[in-house]
Amino acid sequence: MFFTTIFRNFLTGAAMAGFASAALADEPKGPVVVELFTSQACSSCPPADALLAELAERGDVIALALHVDYWDYLGWRDMFGSPANTRRQRDYAEGASSRIVFTPQMVIDGSVSVVGSRREEVFDEIALAATHRKPARVAIRRDGAWLDISVDVAGEGGRDEVLEVAMFVLEPPATVKPTRGENAGRRILYRNAVRDWHVLGEWRGAPARWRAPAPQDAEAVAVIAQMANGREIVGAAMLALRADADLISHSDARDPVRLGPSAPATQ
Repeated sequence: MFFTTIFRNFLTGAAMAGFASAALADEPKGPVVVELFTSQACSSCPPADALLAELAERGDVIALALHVDYWDYLGWRDMFGSPANTRRQRDYAEGASSRIVFTPQMVIDGSVSVVGSRREEVFDEIALAATHRKPARVAIRRDGAWLDISVDVAGEGGRDEVLEVAMFVLEPPATVKPTRGENAGRRILYRNAVRDWHVLGEWRGAPARWRAPAPQDAEAVAVIAQMANGREIVGAAMLALRADADLISHSDARDPVRLGPSAPATQ
């Protein structure tokens, strides 16, 4: 429970109170965002990858697989690995005043961290997150070769807290059989691997709009509104892009984890 406790201690509850008070009682609570930090080179990760694939089938969850690149030296280069994903994981750790990163790690709604293979704990944390109303309403609409993205308060009035709005591009499902490294010879299904993600801009509570090119050959896109300080996710949406996309738009301490290299100490 160490990582869960650290993340919870750094929730921006006071800042979120203003947003939450604006939400109408009959507004939907919004999907729970689950980010899995994983690697094809990590022998502890396949059970978490399978669990994320299961979560990707749920209509109340936006499941994102962010493959890190710091295990590539083990002999197998993760085809989905990205320095940007590694930086995002380190941002979460730094927000919790920690230098520790590990795989498999699931971060739920930007606020709670659990070992990604702990099935019961993951389900419990998702169920708890689902009881919290998300005060930002995020919408994605396709207009030919473009995506229209909007963020607004799910209720009355705006707020002054700065939020970051980011778009994530998801790969189609892929089965990979590494020929080297710790997972050599294993066939592993990967769902919702993040191909790319980038910040669209800031949001302070007033209605905001963005227009972005629809990515080619992608499974789906997800858009997340997240507290710039504290990292809590306050709104999210997903849109399937492929006509045949199989997507719905919108444990204990002995579990194996692999600790990543510590972040360099800051001066």
